[in-house]
Amino acid sequence: MGDDFLYKGIINLYYNFEIVIFLFLFIIITNSLIKLSFNLTFSNFDLRLNLFSIILILLFCVLGFCIYLYNFVLNFFEIAPSLISYTGNYSVYSFSENFFNLLGFLIVLIGWSLHKIQLTSSRKFLRILIFNVLGILIFTFDWKLLS
Repeated sequence: MGDDFLYKGIINLYYNFEIVIFLFLFIIITNSLIKLSFNLTFSNFDLRLNLFSIILILLFCVLGFCIYLYNFVLNFFEIAPSLISYTGNYSVYSFSENFFNLLGFLIVLIGWSLHKIQLTSSRKFLRILIFNVLGILIFTFDWKLLS
């Protein structure tokens, strides 16, 4: 078993992590919409769900940045073939994808910090809803279309 198995496993972990994050953000968005429309109170479950999604997004950004740095070092020092030759995927290794993942994380984090200073439940859910929708749009948008 060579390095090919390891490289593809890390990339599969990255993409599976991305799916889990989209699922959590979708759950948070629907939860916020339901509780905002029925005027329900902000509970500990909502707090824990949002905090867990922020932790997952942070781990996802760190994993993507580690993949980018590892591939950069392999290419720079020409130690081994780059990960691109093993997987055929170019998006994980680009700086722009990691930058926009970090930007999406920062937008979700800004929504988290803005919701903490709100006093009413409806304003908390509105802040969470707006910033998580913006975050999921940034995570899912194909930025290669702009260039």
